[in-house]
Amino acid sequence: MGIPFSKFVVFSAAFLAYASPDIVYAQASQQAPSQNFDFKQCMNKASLVGEDASADCMRQENMRIEQLIYAEYENILNDENFKEWNENGTMFRGKLRSLYETWKAYRDTFCSLYAFSMDGYLGSEQYNTQRCLLDLSRKHYDYVKVLRQNKISTPD
Repeated sequence: MGIPFSKFVVFSAAFLAYASPDIVYAQASQQAPSQNFDFKQCMNKASLVGEDASADCMRQENMRIEQLIYAEYENILNDENFKEWNENGTMFRGKLRSLYETWKAYRDTFCSLYAFSMDGYLGSEQYNTQRCLLDLSRKHYDYVKVLRQNKISTPD
């Protein structure tokens, strides 16, 4: 007598979720997430698999936020109010490009140091690095997305 089909399906799903996180997340990891990427849903699923899966969700969310940051930089670039500040440069030269590259270098280096400092505490190096990258990217996006509004608004 074999295993009932319903138990086989449940066992197979559990095996895939726990024993093979690479299969579960491999397809999503190959592409940048869309703006519709559901970070909470990814993290909920990843919590069943482990912290490497959680780190992958954070990596995907960070990629999504980086796309938003880059789009805000492009909006600033195309805004006449910022042309002079950017020395009439493009996204590939001028102060804006320097700012973007400097911020990314700082973020990446700081998060490497942060993950190194967390050795021996909770979380893997990958998990701590991705958590740090995500936190700093979110904060940077919050700052960048208000720059154009700041420039055109008048103080009360």
